[in-house]
Amino acid sequence: MKLPDQKVIATSAIVFVAAFSVAFIGLSELRSSDSQPYAEDLSIRVNSSIGIATGQVDGKNVTFFQQGTSEAKFFIDVTNDKQPDREIDIERDGEIHRKRIFATLEGQTYSLTIEYSDDPDVEGDAFMEVVRAEALK
Repeated sequence: MKLPDQKVIATSAIVFVAAFSVAFIGLSELRSSDSQPYAEDLSIRVNSSIGIATGQVDGKNVTFFQQGTSEAKFFIDVTNDKQPDREIDIERDGEIHRKRIFATLEGQTYSLTIEYSDDPDVEGDAFMEVVRAEALK
C-alpha cells in the first residue's frame, strides 16, 4: 500500500481549510443579513391639550412639541435637550394628512411616519401623531 506524498496531503489540507472558511464566513453573513432593521408602529401624539410628548424610537428618546392652537406649529427635538430642533412643515386645510419625516437619533437615521391635521379656521383642532418609525441603512 502506497501512502500519498506530502504535496497531496498539503494541497488537500489547504483546500479543506479554504472550503471550511468560505462556508463558515458565508453562513455568518447569511445569519447577519437575516436580521431585520428596526421598524415599529408607534403612537406619540401632541395636540392642543398635550403640547409636549416624549416617546422612544428604537430605545432612543424623541420629543415632539405643538405651539399654538390656531395655525399650530409642530417641532421635533432630536438632541434630547427638551428644546425644539426643527419645525415640521404641515398643510393647514383641515384634512388628515400622512407624511414621512427623517430624524437622526444618536447617529442612526429614521424615517418617521406622521399623521396630522390643522384647520386654520377652527381653534384647538390641530394634532400630530407619529405612527411608525423605521431605521434606514
